[in-house]
Amino acid sequence: MLLKKKKEFENQKGKENILIQTSSNKKGEQQVKHKLLLPKDLLYKLFLFLTPKEINKLIRTLNNQYLQLINQQFWNYYNRYNPLQFDDLYSKFKFLQERRSKGKLYQVCNRLTGQYFVLRELDTIKANANHNDGIQTSVLREISYVKSLKSHENIASIVQVKINNPIVQILYDYYPLNLREQLKKTDLSIEQIKSLFLQICRGVEYLHQNHILHRNLKPDNIFIINKIVKISDFGMSRLETFPIIPYTPEDPKERERSNREVKRLWYRAPEMLFRKQYYSCEIDSWSLGCILAEMALRSPLFNGKTEIEYLFEVFQFLGSPDDNDWNSISSDVKFKFPQWKKYNLQINELNKNDIIDIIQNRKQIYEKLLTLNTILGKDGIDLLQKLLCIKPENRLDIIEIIQHPFLNAINQNIQIHYLEPKFKEYLEFQIEINQTMRSTLIDWLIDVCIHFELMDETLHLSIIYIDLVLSKIKISKKNLQLIGVTSLKLADVYNERSKEYFKQENCNAYAYITADEYNEQQIIDMEQQILQILDYNLSYRTPIQILKIINSKLKVSTESQLLSYYFCDFFIMGYEQLIIERQLYAICCLLLALNTKNEQINSNQQFQFTEKDVTEALDRLYNVWQFIKLQPQINSLDACMQRHKHLNPRDIQLNIPNSEFITQFLK
Repeated sequence: MLLKKKKEFENQKGKENILIQTSSNKKGEQQVKHKLLLPKDLLYKLFLFLTPKEINKLIRTLNNQYLQLINQQFWNYYNRYNPLQFDDLYSKFKFLQERRSKGKLYQVCNRLTGQYFVLRELDTIKANANHNDGIQTSVLREISYVKSLKSHENIASIVQVKINNPIVQILYDYYPLNLREQLKKTDLSIEQIKSLFLQICRGVEYLHQNHILHRNLKPDNIFIINKIVKISDFGMSRLETFPIIPYTPEDPKERERSNREVKRLWYRAPEMLFRKQYYSCEIDSWSLGCILAEMALRSPLFNGKTEIEYLFEVFQFLGSPDDNDWNSISSDVKFKFPQWKKYNLQINELNKNDIIDIIQNRKQIYEKLLTLNTILGKDGIDLLQKLLCIKPENRLDIIEIIQHPFLNAINQNIQIHYLEPKFKEYLEFQIEINQTMRSTLIDWLIDVCIHFELMDETLHLSIIYIDLVLSKIKISKKNLQLIGVTSLKLADVYNERSKEYFKQENCNAYAYITADEYNEQQIIDMEQQILQILDYNLSYRTPIQILKIINSKLKVSTESQLLSYYFCDFFIMGYEQLIIERQLYAICCLLLALNTKNEQINSNQQFQFTEKDVTEALDRLYNVWQFIKLQPQINSLDACMQRHKHLNPRDIQLNIPNSEFITQFLK
């Protein structure tokens, strides 16, 4: 193809400039080397007839001269006439690793800028035991969490995401050095340890303030560039729920662990290995303690190859759990371990002999302890002991860690910005969709949630996705249910307990629930479209989540709480509530419940809304109430009524609170 294009070009110009050089090798054999000596600018124009793949596979193999021509300058020229798409823009030049659940990792280079990145390519079919079920939980969470977080100096970012079913491509910034590699190369001074550890804590503080548990903190996931720390790998992260729900327990690994999995084990809190399902930020505090010790020792504090070996090392170093500890780390059973006595990690002249007596048969532990005391000093050892507590509730939280004398820093007092969905009044341009159809769809989704036993938050997340999609693209009537069921499937995989340890068939279940109106492939294709419309961000704080937090903080009675949740489900079916801020929506649901139950509560000025804001929002909710009650097609609301049947919802009357009641609440 190239020779044909070149010949046409030369015939037009009437030029031929081919130099044939003859040379001999050591054995006297003659070789003929052809060198194209056309001017570079003409060659550039000639190459415009070729695709980037043709240039890479064909032209660059012809002659070394072309390797010099096909450089950053050429690609910028080429891009002006033929804009490079994602696959052509980034050139793979180094394969890094491959894991079934994580895909392939490559080091790539941006052809226009020369900047390096890391590209992850995941085959979702291969990752799910050769069954296509859409995008898996860990991928959805990682992309969504990082997308939802505002830029932070100590959090690694995702540059770009591309999904071309079944391949997911994620582009990350490239960092050449992680903390483990840094520790292998050089000793860190106490000032360097404090500086790096404080930055790690700053990143974790930002995550925890935004209710994200990292759950996989380790030196391999902490990168350093120009003395700046970047925390990465959010594939195991989880948005903290309120109230706390049972999370997916640690994978039992009924096989030999890979080297990567063994390294992750070294930073796991003990309660995780006892399959505790209720936990929170304290698991990251334990990991931080292990990392702090490793920065001083230059090797892992605990490095057991199996769970039991790891736990033996932990209890040998810290002492065996007592009855009080067991109640916190294992709710089901107390395990039999050798009884190693607990002691203070701080070594001084007064307790040195006592410690030696306690760990007299544990020489290696004493050597580690001496090194830690020498390098970290009194404050560092005190912090370490308060992080490596067997009892989870005794561990310092991230604010206490930062304010500890060892770091002596001030917490950032981060302003949390919940991502507020931006809805449009889409019925103005949705020709085939109306309010009644939307309400009917949501009532059907409530019924599906009852059938699949999904959480309240999952339902409300799916409704947010539906309204965002309807706000951005015009759809036909026949696709409304497809968007609804796909949005619920997305919310389910993203928000419910992860089941990635097993083969997933969610698409099959959701196709079946539509009475086979849609097939699995249609749901997978729609999932890809919805993710692109949402820019892969699924992390929204729903009204029901906000309402649960408010009810807990204000200690609202159980009766009023349950009624407020009913109002929250009922009004979400109304179109007019979309323009109300999500927090204000939650407050209004609570006020309606409190007024109905004659329960007076003062919020102590926790909210920034005025009486006028609340009154206008309540007027909109009243309109929703009237609309639904007056529509014969939807006023039955069978699913919603069934979900809250314990309240006898059909007998509930809407009592709008007066201005005095609202003012008293806002005080």
